[in-house]
Amino acid sequence: MTKGITESVLEEIEKSGMSIKSISEKSGVSRTTIMGWINGGNTPTIENADFVLAVLGKRLEIGELGND
Repeated sequence: MTKGITESVLEEIEKSGMSIKSISEKSGVSRTTIMGWINGGNTPTIENADFVLAVLGKRLEIGELGND
């Protein structure tokens, strides 16, 4: 099963070892927004997910789902 955007972004944040403050400053996405993802209060927009992943050296890819 494919992971959701929130799960994928949070996994990359955790693996990076970077602080939320640092990620926030470098990505331009507020700490409050990122903490909302972590606490389950909201879901990243595609734009914000892309900004955060770029800071982590990752790229957001969106594709079609198969019919399996």
